[in-house]
Order: sequence, then structure tokens, then C-alpha cells
Amino acid sequence: MEIIPLTNDLEKEWDTIAIVSPDAWFYHLYDEQRLLDKAWHAISHSFLIEDNKQIVGICSLQEHMGNPFLFDSTILGPAGIALIPGLDFDKRNEYFEFAYKHIKNLFPVYNRKACRINIPPLSENSLKSWSIGVHPLLQFGFQDCSTKTAIIDLRNKSADDIFKSLRRNHKRNIRKCRDLDMSIKFGDTIDDVKEYYKLHKKTYERTGVTPHPFSYFEAIHRFFTKKDKAFMIMLFHEDRLLSVANFAYFRNKVLYWTAANEAEASKYGAQKYLLWKGIEHAKDTLKADYIEVGEMFDNPEGKLKGLTQLKSGWGDTHPFWKGLLFGS
Repeated sequence: MEIIPLTNDLEKEWDTIAIVSPDAWFYHLYDEQRLLDKAWHAISHSFLIEDNKQIVGICSLQEHMGNPFLFDSTILGPAGIALIPGLDFDKRNEYFEFAYKHIKNLFPVYNRKACRINIPPLSENSLKSWSIGVHPLLQFGFQDCSTKTAIIDLRNKSADDIFKSLRRNHKRNIRKCRDLDMSIKFGDTIDDVKEYYKLHKKTYERTGVTPHPFSYFEAIHRFFTKKDKAFMIMLFHEDRLLSVANFAYFRNKVLYWTAANEAEASKYGAQKYLLWKGIEHAKDTLKADYIEVGEMFDNPEGKLKGLTQLKSGWGDTHPFWKGLLFGS
């Protein structure tokens, strides 16, 4: 077996695995590597795994932007190691152990003490793992740091059935916005991205957090929205832009990805109405099987408290598998 560092000429080989692997989802795509480079200037140590001259796996790996002693996979979303389909249990474990050994060997070279792996909740193997209830990283020496996420199964249900299953105050807010005749538009131009960014800055400044660079949202537009792997919904009230959200779309699954709001949006519950419109679009237009509403935290404070409140009460709650791998 051999480790092959990711270089630009290996895009095709990389995406061949990302598109078919039962371990992979949206954040494994090569365009995510592009986004991390263009928007965040991420220092990458991503690699491919080769066995008998065949690429059998990939691993997105970057230096953490805020912690000089940590590797991340990835710095802005869940990824981890993704292997080709059809492998038996022993062969999969052999490749995982080989890759994690490589990562640990990088620790002294780059003065790192740990690597954090977050596994995509919408990967095929994550969806299977919840019924088993076994954390897939612990057998390789990881320490558990999992959170939770909310996922709605869109299969074999009408939009009305899904609406009825929502938390009472979510339904109340959605009805309120309907009664106010709020309208939506699908943002698909760079000018729409600029309007989104104005709200993003307001949202982050309101919560005391440093805004992301504009290049991040421009990269989402360039690498994903324009390639039909993401969509943006803009919500208006009396011709005023109130809320905006990006949704990722890959392998028949959707993720409520990024969002920004005017301060008054919470008065109407506009964020929830916008999310509901994304759910309707995922089900009725994209014919998606699942939509992930997003991560929730135990005993959250500050911004995390608001996010957890927003994302609770939609669909079923599942583990968001995460782990920390420390050096010897």
C-alpha cells in the first residue's frame, strides 16, 4: 500500500472515489478542496490510498485554522476517509488502519498533537450505522467527541405528513409567514451572493462573531451552485430581503448549509419558513431522499444555543459521529 499526496492532476481519481464511496458525501468532492484553498488558503495534507496500483481511498486533511496543534478533515465540514465500495470488513479495516497510521506519522513532522475526524451524517454508511449504534471511529483508537444532527426522511411521505410532524412552534411560524405572503427567489447570480453577504455580516456582527470572507460564499457559488450541487433561497417580506440560505445537494440528499438573516427575521420565525421552503424544494423538485437540518449541541451557549433551538424539532435526531485521534 502507498500514500499519494493530493495534487491538482489527481482531481479525476479523487472524484471517482468521492462519487461512489459509501463513506463519502458532499464535502469529499474535489471542489471542496478548491473552496478551502481559494476562500481560506487552507494548508492541505489530503491524500489518496493506493493498493496494487489501484486507488482505493481518499482522505481530506487540513491544518486547523485556529488550533496550531490540530489536523482537521475538513476544516469546514465532515469528511474523513472514504473507501471504494464492495470491500469486505477486514480489507476496509486494513485500509483505515494504514491511513490513520500515516496521519499519526505526520504529527511530529508538522508539530501536531491530534487529528479530528467528522463523518458525514448523510453518507451511505452513516445512515446504516445508526441502527447498529456503534461509533465507527472508536475501534481505531479515537476519543469520542460526537454531537447530534437532525435529519428528515423524505421518502414515502407527503409534504403535509412532514409538516404535521414538526414541532408546534415551527408550524406556527411557517403559517405566520405564509399569512404575511412572504415570497422566495432562487439566487443564482453573483449579485445575489453579494446581497447574501450583506446579511451574513449583519448576522455575525449581531452575534459577536467575525464574519467569513466574501470569497467563501463566492466559492460556494462558483464551485457548487453553478454546478447544481447547491441552491440558494432568498426570502422577501414586502420586497425586503429578510433571510437567505444555501443548501448543498449531492447523491439525492440535501443539507441546510449556511444562512443569514435580518434582525427582525426572528420576530416572524422567517428562518424556519425559509428552511421549510428548502424542505419542499428538496422533496418536490429534487426528489431527494433525505434533508439534514443540521448540528445540535448539548448545553449550548451564545450562537450555538440559537442554532440548536432552530434545528431542534425537525425530523429525527441522530449521532453526528466525531472523534479525536492523538499521537502515541
